[in-house]
Amino acid sequence: GGRTIALDYKNAGMVQGMGAADGIPSPLSEGWVPPPRPPPGEAITVGAATALFTTVQALQRQGNRCSSHTQGAAAQQHGIEVEEINLGTFATLGEFAAQLRGLVAAAAAVLRRGHVFCIAGHFVGHSDGKACKEHLGAGFAGGSFRCFFADERPCSDEQEHEGDIGGAEERQLLQDAVSKAEDLALFQAAQTYIFRLNEVAMSEVLKRRWSVRLDEGDGEASAGPSLAFDAEPRMGAAVVGDSKADGAGEALAQFAVAWADNDEAAKATPCRLYIASNASAIVRDMQKRLEKRISLGRCSVFKVYGLQDYWDSHPGLKKQAKSREALDVIFDVWMLSRAEAVVGRLASPLGRLAVGVREKPGGAAMALDFIAAAPAAKGFSSAEAEGWSSPPPAPPGT
Repeated sequence: GGRTIALDYKNAGMVQGMGAADGIPSPLSEGWVPPPRPPPGEAITVGAATALFTTVQALQRQGNRCSSHTQGAAAQQHGIEVEEINLGTFATLGEFAAQLRGLVAAAAAVLRRGHVFCIAGHFVGHSDGKACKEHLGAGFAGGSFRCFFADERPCSDEQEHEGDIGGAEERQLLQDAVSKAEDLALFQAAQTYIFRLNEVAMSEVLKRRWSVRLDEGDGEASAGPSLAFDAEPRMGAAVVGDSKADGAGEALAQFAVAWADNDEAAKATPCRLYIASNASAIVRDMQKRLEKRISLGRCSVFKVYGLQDYWDSHPGLKKQAKSREALDVIFDVWMLSRAEAVVGRLASPLGRLAVGVREKPGGAAMALDFIAAAPAAKGFSSAEAEGWSSPPPAPPGT
């Protein structure tokens, strides 16, 4: 009388077709059922939980009843203005990380006005497909932000059962704290708040971490890479991540050697280098250039990893990887955010997002296209204020 749950229930039709010719019964006739949809669960905060982040979190709960829904671009819920942000607004930005940063800028602007935000619509090309429809069920029609991230207007148990919507005095204190915040601090608090993963997305991150074997060696599952490169091709000129570009692999290898050549290190230890890229060629190029070297300053040896290299090494999973592009980006952001040092380009929203959601701000962030005091786009923080700098020169003879 018990249930038989199939984790790959969505493939039932394909399995039925494969076995029909041999007289194998359909899995549906055998009583297999899909897994239950997971509960919302706790939000997993990736970035630094600063005091301003906590304030934003508390403000977003203000005036909220679980039965309330915002209608139109703005509405008032129990004494506080709620502005709707539609994800479709950021479709022209293209890649997932760019759309996320566009959302952060819009959310920071709403908070600056003393209002709270709710999120509707879809990340075009990233959360509007079959996977999120299946995950969210009927809730998909209202938007797919929660396909990957925690609810932006969460309801506590008290709000659910007692209708606790916060007092006017508390609300005013929160609004005052946000209104007085510096632009960079508010942008980063909004960024950390939005990039809170739900439990399903976090489980996908941990699966990918295990797949690329980043837990081998010391067994510290929470440890990040020593060094991380954002090497994905970007809109614009030829980028370092394109292994076909002249000198791309050589330039990255020289930087890795320069970073490792640190006489202050008390003891050389194995160094993990993670590369976020759209293709495996740059990962394999770096493996050839670095993994045979030993005793590079602080690094006794380099070990080079890349998620796309894993997908390309397992052709049977390629289709799955393409259908989960957004989760691959989330994994890359998570990995880069945990690196001791990040190297990328300011033209890359992925690297900018990753540095912005570091759990421990202050680590090195070096941009190959860094221009000191370059102006920031409207609504965004400047690269210099975020802690980006130019990389050090390569040591002689590298």
